[in-house]
Amino acid sequence: MAKKDQFDSFLEKQFGEGGRGVTIAKPLGGERSTSFEERQRKAEGEDEAPAAAGAVAEQLSVAPAPEEPARRPGRPKSEKKEVCPMNFLIERDLKAKLEILKVELYRSSVTDLIKEALHDLLVKYGRE
Repeated sequence: MAKKDQFDSFLEKQFGEGGRGVTIAKPLGGERSTSFEERQRKAEGEDEAPAAAGAVAEQLSVAPAPEEPARRPGRPKSEKKEVCPMNFLIERDLKAKLEILKVELYRSSVTDLIKEALHDLLVKYGRE
């Protein structure tokens, strides 16, 4: 007998002596229930169905739906406003209260809350 390689050792450990006689089981249902030709005919029949539906639509004089422009991946474009930096100091207690309010209102940042407050202030005094 020839020298055993690693694969022979593996088969012997997994399946005992004569591990090379391993066979792959067949499915319980047996062979395919349809032949290649039957599947091909069915696929060709499906291609004929949309054409038949189109003919029916023409007979009923149904107007086709207008095509929508293709959607591009990514975020939709929005108009950009000119921005400038603004720095100011606030008390620690107020900052902590704003952080808690941010979480309670499911906001992404304290900046959103401050922008909303400034907007409300401008509306209150009729400046917007």
